[in-house]
This record gives sequence, structure tokens and C-alpha cells, in this order.
Amino acid sequence: MRIFDLENKECAEFVEQFQSKSIFIQAIKENYTHILGYHTTKLNDIELNSIESYGLKIGNRDLYLEKAISRFIHPSDSDELQSSILKKINSALGSESFYWSDNEINFGLVKDYLIEECYQYLMFGSESLIVLASDLRTKYGINFRSRMISAGKPTIITAHIPINKIDNLWLENIYGYLLEYDFEASVVYNFDLPQNLIVEIEHVSEPDDKFIFEYN
Repeated sequence: MRIFDLENKECAEFVEQFQSKSIFIQAIKENYTHILGYHTTKLNDIELNSIESYGLKIGNRDLYLEKAISRFIHPSDSDELQSSILKKINSALGSESFYWSDNEINFGLVKDYLIEECYQYLMFGSESLIVLASDLRTKYGINFRSRMISAGKPTIITAHIPINKIDNLWLENIYGYLLEYDFEASVVYNFDLPQNLIVEIEHVSEPDDKFIFEYN
């Protein structure tokens, strides 16, 4: 296994020797087998145990439904309220206007950038559910973003992502980040990632909500 780490000096120098994206893409596939990436999220104990046992799964409606129910419906809610929230969740997930990261796992390649500038994933978990939380707050007058915050632990999952399964678009993104000053380096991976490719599961402190996402 030959790992490409964007923050490693030797890997950065490897990229800098190429004058075009197409040549770089061919070279990285020939010289490396995996890319080091970071998936930031918020996990409850059940979700953590699943990842530890089976790895990361691509997003789908059933996965988002489970996450929404576990975060937005509390045992202290009345039966009537629980039923109403569940109906609203099902309606939202069945709507064509509702966006979720279908059949993909999102990774960042620069750890500090994710922690400092994209901390909403550590704070809430799924970005798609943040939108749903806002819709539910409008209907019920409850801050469902706060419920998301209390639903688990901020978690950084470090993984080895197989290069031969990464779309060239995301390999171009690496080249652009280092040589064309793109502001972010990321990979969208369209397959389940098995447990043996997870390097570390790290729990971190709750981020400082400097952009006041909880109440926006």
C-alpha cells in the first residue's frame, strides 16, 4: 500500500513536477494506491459500533431516515408530537427538493481545514439534516439543530481511499489545490469503505460555533 498524503512534503513535491492535470492523474495512479482522507461527522454509539465493525457506508435514504429519527425524535416528546415529526421526516426524505449525499462518502484531505473552517460536520453530522432541522423548527418551534448537537460525539475518521475507485475529477482537485490555488481539497467516494481501510476513529471536542450555525 502506497499512501498519498496531501500534507506530506514529498507528496506535494510529487505533484509539483507535473505540467498538466492529465499527466499528473496518470502518474498518481501509477505511483500510489491510496489517498489519506478525513471524514468528519457526529456519531452516536450505535453508528460508531457499526463503523468499527463494517466500515463507512455510502449515503442512502434508509441511512438518512435512521439518522433523522435518532436525532429529531426524543423520548420526552409526546406520542402525538413524535408521530407528527416522523411524518414530516418521511415527507421530506421523499421529496424531490430534498438533497442528500446519495451513494457517496465525502472526505477532506486537509485535516486542520476541516476542523477550523468546516466544523459544522463535527457539530451536527450530516449537512443535509441541518436543512431538515431548520424546516422542523419552523413547524414545531423547537431548535432541532440543538438536538443534532447533543445526538453524539464529534468524530474524525481517518481512512485510506483506493485511488483506482476515485473519479478523475477529484484527482484533478488535488492538482488544483496545490498548483492552482483551489481553496479546498476533497474527494467524493462512491463506494462503501471497508473497516480495514479505516486508519483511526478519533473523538474530538465540540467545536466553537464561531459562525453561530446552531441558531441560523
